[in-house]
Amino acid sequence: MKDMTFSTLLAVFEEIFGRGLFWAMVVVVVMVTLAYFFVLIRDRAVSWHKFLWAQLSMPVGVVLAVWFLLAMTHSKLRDMGGDRPDRSSYGLCWRFHRNGDPCLYGAIFNEWAQ
Repeated sequence: MKDMTFSTLLAVFEEIFGRGLFWAMVVVVVMVTLAYFFVLIRDRAVSWHKFLWAQLSMPVGVVLAVWFLLAMTHSKLRDMGGDRPDRSSYGLCWRFHRNGDPCLYGAIFNEWAQ
């Protein structure tokens, strides 16, 4: 595999999170985005106070997102950062899936990076 395509990314994310959880997250993201646009159109202006509050609370969301991804891939912070001689390459991809089989996303990313 030489190209990283959209369908490959979908397969990787479905493997990491599970099909149901991944598509549930996609639905939630779409609903929140539509709700934001609805409020923006309804109010006909941006509330800069709410916008500032959202910007200041983003670091909390980032930390939670990284923690969630590490939990889903059974990884630790030390696993991030690329090729390491003591494990298979490419960071989070060296972990094994819950049932003991090598993870699909590890094989895809390792093959793609070569």
